[in-house]
Amino acid sequence: MVNQGKLLGNTRRNCPYQVPKLFSDMEDADYYIQAAKRLQKKNNGHKLQIIVTPRHPRAMFAASNKHDNSWFLSNLHLNDNLLMPTKGAQDYDKLYKLRPFPNCLSKNCMTPTKEVCIDESMIKFKGRHSLKQYLPKKPIKRGYKVWILANKSGYCQKFQIYTGKSNDEEKCLGARVVKNLLEGMEAKHHIVYFDNFFKSVPLLEYLKSKDIHACGTVNVKRKFLPIFNPDTSFKRGESQIFISNTDVVAIKWRDKRSVHLLSNFHNPTTVAEVDRRERLEPFVRFLVQLL
Repeated sequence: MVNQGKLLGNTRRNCPYQVPKLFSDMEDADYYIQAAKRLQKKNNGHKLQIIVTPRHPRAMFAASNKHDNSWFLSNLHLNDNLLMPTKGAQDYDKLYKLRPFPNCLSKNCMTPTKEVCIDESMIKFKGRHSLKQYLPKKPIKRGYKVWILANKSGYCQKFQIYTGKSNDEEKCLGARVVKNLLEGMEAKHHIVYFDNFFKSVPLLEYLKSKDIHACGTVNVKRKFLPIFNPDTSFKRGESQIFISNTDVVAIKWRDKRSVHLLSNFHNPTTVAEVDRRERLEPFVRFLVQLL
């Protein structure tokens, strides 16, 4: 707990007032709000920061109802503004004032299962904000972009709110996102799936060195990929396989269109059959209906 004498003796403007993570009862929360009000009065009414940790019982908010609720909310903070890095600094964070809250939520998500996937999600928002993204091909075109690590049932395991490139020269955004979301999952033989936005040969080699299995589609224009035969030389169901000296498998499989895949754990000699529906021509469909 904060010493009352030290608390009331601090007369610095905008001084942060750290609220404890836990309260033993309602009286503790009530005491801290009263002490904060006395400190603000001693500071000639200057605005005060009440820094509340994201996880604590409801006692703080219940006790605030005894006092002026608007006063409490106007002084409520999740981080210390005095320690906020200036814009342009190396550790500058656009979400600094809210950072403890999403970090706490992400840490308390479900424990990752063996099979996980990484993709992007959108939180709908049409207001003005520097973090707002515009993705014309998505169902939700405007809003906040969030990187999601989810299990095969679709439940979120970990997430990160996209705040922009870390620097102007960043070229491997997808690889950075994957590495950040998979941090702490090394050497546990998880299987992760992601699409061609994230996929690259160096990334799969890195994940293989960390004992993380990865598989997914890849953009054929990526660097370090082998040269595949043209589409005209493939019939539907045929494939072409390359294996690198680092055991990364590159596959081109012909369906209605060509599909390019990368994997760092599959055996390319294993063959499986899949059922595919053929789209009938209108006249043939009419004959089938008559029969």
